[in-house]
Amino acid sequence: MSREHTTHTSEKRFKCKISKKDFAAPSSLRTHIRTHTGKKPIECKICGKIFTTTSTLRNH
Repeated sequence: MSREHTTHTSEKRFKCKISKKDFAAPSSLRTHIRTHTGKKPIECKICGKIFTTTSTLRNH
């Protein structure tokens, strides 16, 4: 099944063991897990502030 089909049909095969939330893509689960670990691997090259996701960095 294609990634697009999985996303649009709400088939979510990846589950967070901590919060029990379900995700359609493994990358979404990995990003979500950062909310539990506090990991912030994305750094602004201008000011050095760190973020959980690239979208948060873009908004910054």
